[in-house]
Amino acid sequence: MTSFNRGSGSFPMLIVLLLAAAAMDSAGQAVQFADGLTYNSFYAVTVHTDDGDSFTLFDAAYFAGETPPWPDAAGSFGDRPGAAPDRMNYFMWVRRVGDKGALTYPLSFTKIRDIRFIGPYGGIAADEPVVGTLQVEGQQDRKITLREDGRRVSGWFFPDQLEPSVPSFTPAVLTLTDVDPTTGDNVRQTVYVKTDGFIGGIDEDFGTYGLLWLRHDGVERLEFNHDGTYVRCPLCGSIFFDDRNETCPFDGTPLVPQLVP
Repeated sequence: MTSFNRGSGSFPMLIVLLLAAAAMDSAGQAVQFADGLTYNSFYAVTVHTDDGDSFTLFDAAYFAGETPPWPDAAGSFGDRPGAAPDRMNYFMWVRRVGDKGALTYPLSFTKIRDIRFIGPYGGIAADEPVVGTLQVEGQQDRKITLREDGRRVSGWFFPDQLEPSVPSFTPAVLTLTDVDPTTGDNVRQTVYVKTDGFIGGIDEDFGTYGLLWLRHDGVERLEFNHDGTYVRCPLCGSIFFDDRNETCPFDGTPLVPQLVP
C-alpha cells in the first residue's frame, strides 16, 4: 500500500542550419536568399526520456506558452506546408539563482549542448509544488516534493534534488558548448529552465512534425547535437551545424569551419 501525505511548502541525421551569418542571433530569424527560398534555422535535438528511450527532432525550435501551434491534418502551419510556424524561437529562457538575487535571460541554442532536468516542473503561481511524505508499506517514509496536475501526481525525493520553487521553470543542469580552458570540459551550470512551452521539430523516424510538451516529467534530458562550431559556405553564406558536411549541397563549394562568437 502506498499513500501520500501532503504538507505545506512552497534520431543518423542531417543537421543543418541555413542562415545568413549576419543575421545569426538568439532569435534565429529566417533569411531570404537570392534564389527566392527561405531558409530556417535548423537544429537537431535528441530527447532522452526517463524510461531509457530516445528520439530525435530536427528543424527543432522552442514555442513558448501553454497553447501549442498545432498543424492541420496535412502537417501545414498556414501557408507553409511541412514548415514550422512563425513564432518559433531558437533560445531557451534560463534563470540563475545566487546569494544576491536571480537573473533570467534568453540563451541561444548555439550555446546549449545539453539540458538535464533534475527536478519536477515548478507548476504555476497558483498551484506550486508542496513538500509531502511518501509512505510505502514495509519501507521507510521518504520526504518528497509533490505536484498534483489534475488526476496525475508526480514528484521527486527531497532534498536530494533542487526544490522547484520557480513557477513555469524546471531545475536542470545546463551543459554549454563553451569549454573551460583549465579542464578541457564543457562548462556546466545548475539553473532553472523555462519549460511551460514546447519543443517542436520533424521526427527523423516518422518524417512528420511533432511537438513535445516540456513540462511533462518524463523528459530526462535534451541533447543538442552540435558542439558550438559550424561550417559556412563562402559562396552562398549557408551555415551548417553538422561536421559531416564537407561541401555545400546547394553549390558544391567546400565549406569553411567557423566559430560561434
